[in-house]
Parts: sequence; C-alpha cells; structure tokens
Amino acid sequence: MFALGLALAACGKGGPPPSPTARLIGTWEQMRDPDPTKGLVPLPKMTFGEDGTLVMELPRKDNPVRDKYEWKFDSEHAGSITLGITHEPDGRHETMALRIVSDDELKVEGKSPATFRRK
Repeated sequence: MFALGLALAACGKGGPPPSPTARLIGTWEQMRDPDPTKGLVPLPKMTFGEDGTLVMELPRKDNPVRDKYEWKFDSEHAGSITLGITHEPDGRHETMALRIVSDDELKVEGKSPATFRRK
C-alpha cells in the first residue's frame, strides 16, 4: 500500500492540485486571431520561469524583440490571478491579470485580452 501511495504521488495523482502560479511555468504562445482582417502578424511568446523570470518575445524576422521581466504572485480572485510584473532594465511596475483555462490554455485579461497556448 505504501509503495502504491508513492507511485501515485510520483505521477502527480492523489496530492493537492498545483498552485496557479506553478501551472504558469513554461512557454506560452499567443493564438492567432480568428478574424481574417487582423492579418498575419508574428505571435508573441511568454516564458514564465520557476525563478520568477518572465521573458516576452516577439519573433519578427526583421526586428525580433526580447524583453525580460520579473513576476510575482499578487492575488487570486474568482479564478483569475494577478501578477506583479517588473521590467528589469528600468524597474517599471505593472500588473497582469490572467485566467488559466486549462493546463494548455491561458487568457490574459484587461485592455489587450489575448489567448495563449502552451508551446
């Protein structure tokens, strides 16, 4: 029985679900807008690191952009979480509200809503 419990724990079953911030860890790519009038634009990527780093990339051929931030959990309310974001070069602070829809989808909320898929 003890070995079965260890096996289940090792598989991630039987224990508490991962925290919302633990579910963020990894790389997420914005989904293409279904509206064909929006055109084909490079899709941004966000990579949340366990160490609190956030790398945002816009993979444009002629002028790729890569910005580095720090993120910290701020609050959780009704399924949405708010992160405090600090831009590393200039120390600028902002917040990011998002909802983790599933293990493979998250939605950034606010004035520029977007849906991201785990890459």
